[in-house]
Amino acid sequence: MVGDPCGSRWYGVSCDARKRNVTRLILSANNLNGLIPSTIHRMTALTILDFSSNLGLSSFPSQIGLLTSLMALDLSRCSFEGTIPSQIYNLHHVTIFDLSNNKFSGTIPTQIGGLTSVQYLGLASNNLFGPIPETISQLASLETLVFGMNELNGTIPESVSQLGNLNNIYLPNNQLTGKLPSNIGNLVKLTFLDVSRNSLDGELPSSIGSLSALDTMVLHTNQIPGTIPETIGNLRSLKILHLEFNKLSGTIPPIGSMVSLTLIDLSVNELTGTFPETATAIPSLGYLAISANKLSGTIPTTIGELKLLTELGISENQLIGTLPTQLGNLISLNSLAVANNELNGTIPSVLGYLHTLRMLFLNNNQFTGTIPSSFSNLTNLYVFNVFGNKLCGGCFPIPPTSGLSCNVTNIEFECNCPFSPCGGVKCVSHPCASSQNLLVIVLPSVLGPLGFLLILVGLIVLCKNKNDPEAQPLNT
Repeated sequence: MVGDPCGSRWYGVSCDARKRNVTRLILSANNLNGLIPSTIHRMTALTILDFSSNLGLSSFPSQIGLLTSLMALDLSRCSFEGTIPSQIYNLHHVTIFDLSNNKFSGTIPTQIGGLTSVQYLGLASNNLFGPIPETISQLASLETLVFGMNELNGTIPESVSQLGNLNNIYLPNNQLTGKLPSNIGNLVKLTFLDVSRNSLDGELPSSIGSLSALDTMVLHTNQIPGTIPETIGNLRSLKILHLEFNKLSGTIPPIGSMVSLTLIDLSVNELTGTFPETATAIPSLGYLAISANKLSGTIPTTIGELKLLTELGISENQLIGTLPTQLGNLISLNSLAVANNELNGTIPSVLGYLHTLRMLFLNNNQFTGTIPSSFSNLTNLYVFNVFGNKLCGGCFPIPPTSGLSCNVTNIEFECNCPFSPCGGVKCVSHPCASSQNLLVIVLPSVLGPLGFLLILVGLIVLCKNKNDPEAQPLNT
Protein backbone atom coordinates (compact mmCIF):
# COMPACT_ATOMS: atom_id res chain seq x y z
CA MET A 1 0.00 0.00 0.00
CA VAL A 2 1.40 3.35 -1.09
CA GLY A 3 0.46 6.86 0.00
CA ASP A 4 -0.08 8.93 3.10
CA PRO A 5 -1.68 6.73 5.83
CA CYS A 6 -3.06 9.80 7.59
CA GLY A 7 -4.22 11.76 4.59
CA SER A 8 -5.73 8.77 2.82
CA ARG A 9 -7.59 7.34 5.83
CA TRP A 10 -6.20 3.83 5.59
CA TYR A 11 -8.26 1.07 7.17
CA GLY A 12 -7.22 0.35 10.76
CA VAL A 13 -4.92 3.38 10.92
CA SER A 14 -5.49 6.38 13.17
CA CYS A 15 -3.39 9.52 13.34
CA ASP A 16 -2.93 12.47 15.64
CA ALA A 17 -4.92 15.69 15.30
CA ARG A 18 -2.36 17.24 12.99
CA LYS A 19 -2.51 14.22 10.66
CA ARG A 20 1.26 13.82 10.85
CA ASN A 21 1.87 10.79 13.00
CA VAL A 22 0.26 7.35 13.16
CA THR A 23 -0.97 6.74 16.69
CA ARG A 24 -2.96 3.53 16.29
CA LEU A 25 -2.60 0.38 14.17
CA ILE A 26 -5.59 -1.88 14.73
CA LEU A 27 -5.60 -4.67 12.14
CA SER A 28 -6.88 -7.68 14.07
CA ALA A 29 -8.37 -10.62 12.14
CA ASN A 30 -7.34 -9.31 8.72
CA ASN A 31 -5.56 -12.36 7.30
CA LEU A 32 -2.19 -10.64 7.57
CA ASN A 33 0.80 -12.87 6.87
CA GLY A 34 4.53 -12.75 6.59
CA LEU A 35 6.70 -10.40 8.61
CA ILE A 36 6.07 -7.35 10.72
CA PRO A 37 8.66 -4.93 9.26
CA SER A 38 11.53 -4.06 11.57
CA THR A 39 11.08 -0.40 10.57
CA ILE A 40 7.93 -0.29 12.65
CA HIS A 41 9.98 1.40 15.36
CA ARG A 42 9.91 4.59 13.31
CA MET A 43 6.28 5.10 14.35
CA THR A 44 7.40 6.85 17.48
CA ALA A 45 3.92 8.23 18.28
CA LEU A 46 2.24 4.81 18.16
CA THR A 47 0.13 4.16 21.27
CA ILE A 48 -1.89 1.09 20.21
CA LEU A 49 -0.58 -1.85 18.16
CA ASP A 50 -3.11 -4.62 17.59
CA PHE A 51 -2.29 -7.34 15.08
CA SER A 52 -4.17 -10.08 17.00
CA SER A 53 -5.86 -13.05 15.30
CA ASN A 54 -3.66 -13.08 12.22
CA LEU A 55 -2.35 -16.62 12.02
CA GLY A 56 -0.16 -15.80 9.05
CA LEU A 57 2.11 -13.58 11.12
CA SER A 58 5.19 -15.45 12.31
CA SER A 59 8.04 -12.95 12.66
CA PHE A 60 8.31 -10.82 15.79
CA PRO A 61 10.77 -7.92 15.43
CA SER A 62 12.59 -6.90 18.59
CA GLN A 63 12.31 -3.29 17.40
CA ILE A 64 8.77 -3.21 18.82
CA GLY A 65 10.54 -2.66 22.12
CA LEU A 66 11.60 0.79 20.85
CA LEU A 67 8.00 2.03 20.63
CA THR A 68 8.28 3.92 23.90
CA SER A 69 4.88 5.64 23.53
CA LEU A 70 3.05 2.35 23.24
CA MET A 71 0.20 1.85 25.71
CA ALA A 72 -1.47 -1.28 24.32
CA LEU A 73 0.23 -4.20 22.58
CA ASP A 74 -1.97 -7.09 21.41
CA LEU A 75 -0.26 -9.74 19.27
CA SER A 76 -2.29 -12.67 20.57
CA ARG A 77 -3.59 -15.54 18.44
CA CYS A 78 -0.88 -15.32 15.80
CA SER A 79 1.91 -17.78 14.97
CA PHE A 80 4.96 -16.12 16.48
CA GLU A 81 7.77 -18.50 17.43
CA GLY A 82 11.06 -18.46 19.29
CA THR A 83 11.87 -16.54 22.43
CA ILE A 84 10.21 -13.27 23.35
CA PRO A 85 12.77 -10.48 22.74
CA SER A 86 13.88 -9.01 26.05
CA GLN A 87 13.63 -5.49 24.57
CA ILE A 88 9.85 -5.85 24.62
CA TYR A 89 9.88 -5.51 28.39
CA ASN A 90 11.14 -1.91 28.11
CA LEU A 91 7.65 -0.67 27.26
CA HIS A 92 7.15 1.19 30.51
CA HIS A 93 3.86 2.83 29.47
CA VAL A 94 2.08 -0.28 28.22
CA THR A 95 -1.10 -1.11 30.16
CA ILE A 96 -2.25 -4.01 27.94
CA PHE A 97 0.40 -6.57 27.00
CA ASP A 98 -1.00 -9.71 25.34
CA LEU A 99 1.13 -12.30 23.52
CA SER A 100 -1.15 -15.25 24.31
CA ASN A 101 -1.95 -18.08 21.93
CA ASN A 102 1.30 -18.11 19.98
CA LYS A 103 4.23 -20.52 19.85
CA PHE A 104 6.73 -18.62 21.97
CA SER A 105 9.24 -20.76 23.89
CA GLY A 106 11.92 -20.16 26.47
CA THR A 107 11.64 -18.69 29.94
CA ILE A 108 9.98 -15.55 31.23
CA PRO A 109 12.95 -13.25 31.95
CA THR A 110 13.37 -11.13 35.04
CA GLN A 111 13.10 -8.06 32.78
CA ILE A 112 9.34 -8.54 32.85
CA GLY A 113 9.46 -6.30 35.91
CA GLY A 114 10.09 -3.41 33.51
CA LEU A 115 6.43 -3.34 32.45
CA THR A 116 5.72 -1.02 35.36
CA SER A 117 2.39 0.30 34.04
CA VAL A 118 0.91 -2.98 32.83
CA GLN A 119 -2.61 -3.84 33.97
CA TYR A 120 -3.29 -6.85 31.73
CA LEU A 121 -0.40 -9.31 31.24
CA GLY A 122 -1.17 -12.24 28.94
CA LEU A 123 1.32 -14.96 27.99
CA ALA A 124 -1.08 -17.92 28.03
CA SER A 125 -1.09 -20.82 25.58
CA ASN A 126 2.55 -20.74 24.51
CA ASN A 127 5.44 -23.11 25.17
CA LEU A 128 7.05 -21.13 27.98
CA PHE A 129 8.85 -22.98 30.75
CA GLY A 130 10.78 -22.24 33.91
CA PRO A 131 9.67 -20.29 36.99
CA ILE A 132 7.53 -17.21 37.33
CA PRO A 133 10.10 -14.45 38.07
CA GLU A 134 10.08 -12.79 41.47
CA THR A 135 10.31 -9.45 39.66
CA ILE A 136 6.64 -9.77 38.88
CA SER A 137 6.16 -8.07 42.25
CA GLN A 138 7.29 -4.82 40.58
CA LEU A 139 4.10 -4.69 38.50
CA ALA A 140 2.15 -2.64 41.02
CA SER A 141 -0.63 -1.75 38.57
CA LEU A 142 -1.27 -5.35 37.49
CA GLU A 143 -4.92 -6.37 37.53
CA THR A 144 -5.03 -9.52 35.37
CA LEU A 145 -2.30 -12.17 35.19
CA VAL A 146 -2.80 -14.76 32.44
CA PHE A 147 -0.01 -17.37 32.26
CA GLY A 148 -2.07 -20.55 31.80
CA MET A 149 -1.46 -23.34 29.28
CA ASN A 150 2.34 -23.30 29.36
CA GLU A 151 4.99 -25.49 30.98
CA LEU A 152 5.88 -23.19 33.85
CA ASN A 153 7.32 -24.87 36.93
CA GLY A 154 8.55 -23.97 40.37
CA THR A 155 6.42 -22.25 42.96
CA ILE A 156 4.12 -19.28 42.75
CA PRO A 157 6.23 -16.38 44.10
CA GLU A 158 5.22 -15.21 47.55
CA SER A 159 5.65 -11.69 46.21
CA VAL A 160 2.47 -12.09 44.15
CA SER A 161 0.58 -11.36 47.35
CA GLN A 162 2.01 -7.81 47.21
CA LEU A 163 0.10 -7.01 44.01
CA GLY A 164 -2.83 -5.33 45.71
CA ASN A 165 -4.63 -4.43 42.46
CA LEU A 166 -4.91 -8.00 41.18
CA ASN A 167 -8.41 -8.99 40.10
CA ASN A 168 -7.68 -12.16 38.13
CA ILE A 169 -5.04 -14.89 38.39
CA TYR A 170 -5.13 -17.47 35.60
CA LEU A 171 -2.38 -20.11 35.84
CA PRO A 172 -3.98 -23.48 34.89
CA ASN A 173 -2.31 -26.28 32.97
CA ASN A 174 1.27 -25.71 34.02
CA GLN A 175 3.63 -27.69 36.23
CA LEU A 176 3.62 -25.44 39.26
CA THR A 177 4.44 -27.00 42.64
CA GLY A 178 4.41 -25.88 46.25
CA LYS A 179 1.45 -23.98 47.63
CA LEU A 180 -0.49 -20.79 47.19
CA PRO A 181 1.29 -17.75 48.67
CA SER A 182 0.76 -17.78 52.43
CA ASN A 183 -0.36 -14.14 52.36
CA ILE A 184 -2.68 -14.49 49.39
CA GLY A 185 -5.39 -13.03 51.59
CA ASN A 186 -3.81 -9.62 51.01
CA LEU A 187 -5.32 -9.63 47.51
CA VAL A 188 -8.59 -8.13 48.65
CA LYS A 189 -9.59 -7.15 45.08
CA LEU A 190 -9.13 -10.68 43.71
CA THR A 191 -12.30 -12.02 42.06
CA PHE A 192 -10.98 -14.95 39.99
CA LEU A 193 -8.35 -17.55 40.93
CA ASP A 194 -7.52 -20.53 38.71
CA VAL A 195 -4.44 -22.66 39.38
CA SER A 196 -6.02 -25.94 38.30
CA ARG A 197 -4.23 -28.83 36.60
CA ASN A 198 -0.85 -28.19 38.16
CA SER A 199 1.12 -30.11 40.79
CA LEU A 200 0.51 -27.96 43.86
CA ASP A 201 1.40 -30.07 46.90
CA GLY A 202 1.17 -27.63 49.79
CA GLU A 203 -1.76 -27.07 52.12
CA LEU A 204 -4.29 -24.32 51.54
CA PRO A 205 -3.33 -21.22 53.58
CA SER A 206 -5.83 -20.01 56.14
CA SER A 207 -5.49 -16.49 54.72
CA ILE A 208 -7.57 -17.66 51.77
CA GLY A 209 -10.58 -16.73 53.87
CA SER A 210 -9.65 -13.05 53.57
CA LEU A 211 -10.31 -12.97 49.82
CA SER A 212 -13.56 -11.13 50.43
CA ALA A 213 -14.18 -10.23 46.76
CA LEU A 214 -13.46 -13.71 45.37
CA ASP A 215 -16.11 -14.95 42.95
CA THR A 216 -14.47 -18.07 41.49
CA MET A 217 -11.87 -20.44 42.97
CA VAL A 218 -10.62 -23.23 40.71
CA LEU A 219 -7.90 -25.42 42.26
CA HIS A 220 -8.89 -28.86 41.03
CA THR A 221 -6.52 -31.52 39.73
CA ASN A 222 -3.54 -30.85 41.95
CA GLN A 223 -2.09 -32.75 44.90
CA ILE A 224 -3.19 -30.38 47.65
CA PRO A 225 -3.12 -32.18 51.03
CA GLY A 226 -4.40 -31.29 54.46
CA THR A 227 -7.74 -29.91 55.52
CA ILE A 228 -9.98 -27.29 53.99
CA PRO A 229 -9.42 -24.19 56.16
CA GLU A 230 -12.34 -23.20 58.39
CA THR A 231 -11.82 -19.65 57.13
CA ILE A 232 -13.20 -20.63 53.73
CA GLY A 233 -16.61 -20.05 55.24
CA ASN A 234 -15.86 -16.31 55.20
CA LEU A 235 -16.04 -16.17 51.40
CA ARG A 236 -19.55 -14.79 51.16
CA SER A 237 -19.04 -13.58 47.57
CA LEU A 238 -17.78 -16.92 46.26
CA LYS A 239 -20.02 -18.48 43.62
CA ILE A 240 -17.88 -21.31 42.19
CA LEU A 241 -15.62 -23.62 44.23
CA HIS A 242 -13.62 -26.36 42.50
CA LEU A 243 -11.39 -28.45 44.79
CA GLU A 244 -11.92 -31.87 43.22
CA PHE A 245 -9.09 -34.30 42.41
CA ASN A 246 -6.77 -33.39 45.25
CA LYS A 247 -5.65 -35.09 48.47
CA LEU A 248 -7.74 -33.10 50.91
CA SER A 249 -8.61 -34.85 54.16
CA GLY A 250 -10.50 -34.16 57.37
CA THR A 251 -14.08 -32.97 57.58
CA ILE A 252 -15.82 -30.44 55.38
CA PRO A 253 -15.96 -27.19 57.39
CA PRO A 254 -19.22 -25.27 57.89
CA ILE A 255 -20.08 -23.54 54.61
CA GLY A 256 -23.61 -22.34 55.22
CA SER A 257 -22.46 -18.73 55.41
CA MET A 258 -21.19 -18.88 51.81
CA VAL A 259 -24.54 -17.61 50.64
CA SER A 260 -23.54 -16.84 47.02
CA LEU A 261 -22.38 -20.35 46.13
CA THR A 262 -23.89 -21.93 43.03
CA LEU A 263 -21.35 -24.74 42.55
CA ILE A 264 -19.33 -26.87 44.98
CA ASP A 265 -17.17 -29.73 43.75
CA LEU A 266 -15.11 -31.59 46.37
CA SER A 267 -15.11 -34.94 44.58
CA VAL A 268 -12.21 -37.39 44.55
CA ASN A 269 -10.46 -36.42 47.76
CA GLU A 270 -10.03 -38.15 51.11
CA LEU A 271 -12.62 -36.21 53.07
CA THR A 272 -14.23 -37.84 56.09
CA GLY A 273 -17.08 -37.03 58.43
CA THR A 274 -20.72 -36.69 57.48
CA PHE A 275 -22.66 -35.16 54.64
CA PRO A 276 -22.08 -31.37 54.79
CA GLU A 277 -25.55 -30.43 56.03
CA THR A 278 -24.59 -26.77 56.23
CA ALA A 279 -24.53 -26.79 52.41
CA THR A 280 -28.30 -27.27 52.43
CA ALA A 281 -28.64 -23.77 53.89
CA ILE A 282 -27.34 -22.19 50.65
CA PRO A 283 -30.48 -21.45 48.59
CA SER A 284 -28.52 -20.50 45.45
CA LEU A 285 -26.71 -23.85 45.22
CA GLY A 286 -27.24 -25.57 41.87
CA TYR A 287 -24.40 -28.12 41.78
CA LEU A 288 -23.14 -30.22 44.68
CA ALA A 289 -20.53 -32.94 44.04
CA ILE A 290 -18.84 -34.77 46.92
CA SER A 291 -18.41 -38.20 45.32
CA ALA A 292 -15.40 -40.47 45.86
CA ASN A 293 -14.56 -39.48 49.42
CA LYS A 294 -14.96 -41.29 52.74
CA LEU A 295 -18.11 -39.61 54.00
CA SER A 296 -20.38 -41.57 56.35
CA GLY A 297 -23.74 -41.12 58.02
CA THR A 298 -27.06 -40.39 56.40
CA ILE A 299 -28.31 -37.98 53.76
CA PRO A 300 -30.04 -35.18 55.71
CA THR A 301 -33.70 -34.46 55.08
CA THR A 302 -32.76 -30.78 54.67
CA ILE A 303 -31.45 -31.68 51.21
CA GLY A 304 -34.93 -30.86 50.03
CA GLU A 305 -34.29 -27.17 50.73
CA LEU A 306 -32.02 -26.87 47.69
CA LYS A 307 -34.80 -26.02 45.23
CA LEU A 308 -32.35 -24.81 42.53
CA LEU A 309 -30.16 -27.93 42.62
CA THR A 310 -29.61 -29.45 39.17
CA GLU A 311 -26.73 -31.86 39.92
CA LEU A 312 -26.25 -33.95 43.07
CA GLY A 313 -23.30 -36.35 43.15
CA ILE A 314 -22.61 -38.28 46.36
CA SER A 315 -21.53 -41.65 44.94
CA GLU A 316 -18.61 -43.73 46.23
CA ASN A 317 -18.80 -42.85 49.90
CA GLN A 318 -19.93 -44.81 52.96
CA LEU A 319 -23.38 -43.29 53.36
CA ILE A 320 -26.08 -45.34 55.08
CA GLY A 321 -29.81 -45.09 55.68
CA THR A 322 -32.59 -44.39 53.25
CA LEU A 323 -33.03 -41.90 50.45
CA PRO A 324 -35.02 -39.06 52.02
CA THR A 325 -38.38 -38.42 50.42
CA GLN A 326 -37.48 -34.71 50.49
CA LEU A 327 -35.45 -35.36 47.33
CA GLY A 328 -38.80 -35.03 45.63
CA ASN A 329 -38.63 -31.29 46.32
CA LEU A 330 -35.67 -30.89 43.96
CA ILE A 331 -37.83 -30.02 40.99
CA SER A 332 -34.88 -28.74 38.90
CA LEU A 333 -32.72 -31.87 39.32
CA ASN A 334 -31.10 -33.21 36.14
CA SER A 335 -28.69 -35.73 37.65
CA LEU A 336 -28.79 -37.76 40.86
CA ALA A 337 -25.87 -40.07 41.62
CA VAL A 338 -25.82 -42.02 44.90
CA ALA A 339 -24.13 -45.18 43.62
CA ASN A 340 -21.62 -47.27 45.57
CA ASN A 341 -22.76 -46.46 49.08
CA GLU A 342 -24.56 -48.53 51.72
CA LEU A 343 -28.00 -47.00 51.30
CA ASN A 344 -31.01 -49.20 52.01
CA GLY A 345 -34.79 -49.20 52.13
CA THR A 346 -37.08 -48.71 49.16
CA ILE A 347 -36.60 -46.31 46.28
CA PRO A 348 -38.85 -43.32 47.01
CA SER A 349 -41.71 -43.02 44.55
CA VAL A 350 -41.36 -39.22 44.65
CA LEU A 351 -38.29 -39.52 42.41
CA GLY A 352 -40.66 -40.46 39.62
CA TYR A 353 -42.08 -36.94 39.64
CA LEU A 354 -38.76 -35.19 39.01
CA HIS A 355 -39.65 -34.49 35.41
CA THR A 356 -36.31 -32.84 34.57
CA LEU A 357 -34.29 -35.90 35.66
CA ARG A 358 -32.00 -37.19 32.91
CA MET A 359 -29.50 -39.37 34.78
CA LEU A 360 -30.19 -41.56 37.82
CA PHE A 361 -27.50 -43.75 39.40
CA LEU A 362 -28.72 -45.93 42.31
CA ASN A 363 -26.45 -48.90 41.65
CA ASN A 364 -24.40 -50.87 44.19
CA ASN A 365 -26.40 -50.12 47.31
CA GLN A 366 -28.81 -52.25 49.35
CA PHE A 367 -32.15 -51.00 48.06
CA THR A 368 -35.09 -53.39 48.39
CA GLY A 369 -38.62 -53.52 47.05
CA THR A 370 -39.58 -52.66 43.49
CA ILE A 371 -38.84 -49.88 41.06
CA PRO A 372 -41.71 -47.40 41.62
CA SER A 373 -44.34 -47.30 38.90
CA SER A 374 -44.10 -43.50 39.10
CA PHE A 375 -40.86 -43.77 37.16
CA SER A 376 -42.99 -44.01 34.02
CA ASN A 377 -43.28 -40.22 34.37
CA LEU A 378 -39.56 -39.70 33.78
CA THR A 379 -39.85 -38.82 30.12
CA ASN A 380 -36.45 -37.10 30.03
CA LEU A 381 -34.51 -39.96 31.63
CA TYR A 382 -31.79 -41.44 29.44
CA VAL A 383 -29.37 -43.08 31.91
CA PHE A 384 -30.71 -45.26 34.71
CA ASN A 385 -28.68 -47.78 36.72
CA VAL A 386 -29.87 -49.92 39.63
CA PHE A 387 -27.36 -52.75 39.32
CA GLY A 388 -26.23 -54.48 42.50
CA ASN A 389 -29.22 -53.97 44.80
CA LYS A 390 -31.85 -56.30 46.31
CA LEU A 391 -34.82 -55.31 44.24
CA CYS A 392 -37.64 -57.79 43.64
CA GLY A 393 -40.31 -58.32 41.00
CA GLY A 394 -42.58 -55.84 39.37
CA CYS A 395 -42.96 -54.14 36.03
CA PHE A 396 -41.34 -50.82 35.18
CA PRO A 397 -43.18 -49.03 32.37
CA ILE A 398 -40.71 -47.21 30.16
CA PRO A 399 -42.05 -43.79 29.09
CA PRO A 400 -43.09 -44.13 25.43
CA THR A 401 -41.93 -40.58 24.64
CA SER A 402 -38.44 -40.94 26.04
CA GLY A 403 -36.77 -42.53 23.01
CA LEU A 404 -34.85 -44.89 25.29
CA SER A 405 -33.12 -48.13 24.59
CA CYS A 406 -32.75 -50.75 27.28
CA ASN A 407 -29.89 -53.09 28.10
CA VAL A 408 -30.72 -55.91 30.47
CA THR A 409 -28.20 -58.62 31.39
CA ASN A 410 -27.31 -60.96 34.23
CA ILE A 411 -30.83 -61.09 35.60
CA GLU A 412 -33.58 -63.65 36.23
CA PHE A 413 -36.89 -62.99 34.51
CA GLU A 414 -40.48 -63.66 35.44
CA CYS A 415 -41.65 -63.15 31.88
CA ASN A 416 -45.23 -62.47 32.81
CA CYS A 417 -45.43 -59.06 31.23
CA PRO A 418 -44.55 -57.93 27.71
CA PHE A 419 -41.28 -56.20 26.90
CA SER A 420 -40.62 -53.62 24.23
CA PRO A 421 -37.33 -51.74 24.02
CA CYS A 422 -39.07 -48.59 22.81
CA GLY A 423 -41.93 -47.68 25.08
CA GLY A 424 -43.23 -50.94 26.45
CA VAL A 425 -43.05 -52.55 29.87
CA LYS A 426 -39.83 -53.75 31.44
CA CYS A 427 -39.77 -56.77 33.76
CA VAL A 428 -37.37 -56.36 36.65
CA SER A 429 -35.78 -59.18 38.56
CA HIS A 430 -37.43 -61.77 40.70
CA PRO A 431 -37.10 -63.23 43.32
CA CYS A 432 -35.95 -60.69 45.90
CA ALA A 433 -33.06 -62.91 46.91
CA SER A 434 -31.28 -62.11 43.66
CA SER A 435 -28.19 -59.99 44.33
CA GLN A 436 -27.43 -59.14 40.70
CA ASN A 437 -30.29 -56.91 39.62
CA LEU A 438 -29.35 -54.80 36.65
CA LEU A 439 -31.31 -52.25 34.74
CA VAL A 440 -29.36 -49.72 32.72
CA ILE A 441 -30.95 -47.35 30.28
CA VAL A 442 -28.45 -45.90 27.84
CA LEU A 443 -28.43 -43.43 24.98
CA PRO A 444 -29.98 -44.76 21.77
CA SER A 445 -26.92 -43.60 19.84
CA VAL A 446 -24.79 -46.05 21.83
CA LEU A 447 -26.69 -49.14 20.78
CA GLY A 448 -28.36 -48.22 17.51
CA PRO A 449 -31.00 -50.32 15.70
CA LEU A 450 -28.81 -53.42 15.75
CA GLY A 451 -28.47 -53.12 19.53
CA PHE A 452 -32.23 -52.91 19.91
CA LEU A 453 -32.66 -56.04 17.82
CA LEU A 454 -30.03 -58.03 19.73
CA ILE A 455 -31.58 -57.06 23.07
CA LEU A 456 -35.05 -58.07 21.92
CA VAL A 457 -33.82 -61.41 20.55
CA GLY A 458 -31.86 -62.04 23.75
CA LEU A 459 -34.89 -61.41 25.90
CA ILE A 460 -37.04 -63.74 23.81
CA VAL A 461 -34.43 -66.48 24.21
CA LEU A 462 -34.16 -65.89 27.95
CA CYS A 463 -37.93 -65.95 28.35
CA LYS A 464 -38.17 -69.14 26.28
CA ASN A 465 -35.49 -70.83 28.38
CA LYS A 466 -37.18 -69.72 31.55
CA ASN A 467 -40.46 -71.33 30.54
CA ASP A 468 -38.87 -74.43 28.97
CA PRO A 469 -38.42 -77.19 31.60
CA GLU A 470 -35.67 -78.77 29.51
CA ALA A 471 -33.73 -75.56 29.10
CA GLN A 472 -30.52 -75.00 30.99
CA PRO A 473 -30.91 -72.79 34.08
CA LEU A 474 -29.51 -69.26 33.92
CA ASN A 475 -27.31 -69.64 36.99
CA THR A 476 -24.92 -72.39 36.07
